[in-house]
Amino acid sequence: MRIWPVERQDAALTTEDEVTNAANAVLELDHGKEALPILAWNASRFPSSASAHDSLGDGYWHAGDRPRAVASYQRSLTLEPQNDHAKLMIDLLR
Repeated sequence: MRIWPVERQDAALTTEDEVTNAANAVLELDHGKEALPILAWNASRFPSSASAHDSLGDGYWHAGDRPRAVASYQRSLTLEPQNDHAKLMIDLLR
């Protein structure tokens, strides 16, 4: 499977949700490590988006990187204190 560098994608052509949905499709195929660059790019495009950081946490979790998953969920929770998913995942991963 060939993954094109996400840096080539013009950010103006895609929304945050479109990128998240595409990365989630890759995650559903059980390719967590391949989804990470997409999710990281999206979080860098939208640094104040709790959703983008929550999704990045999901990517790290699927890839087996618990410390980075927790850090991403904590960032999401900082941005959106009522994020129940981030709270649940932090409790689960600690």
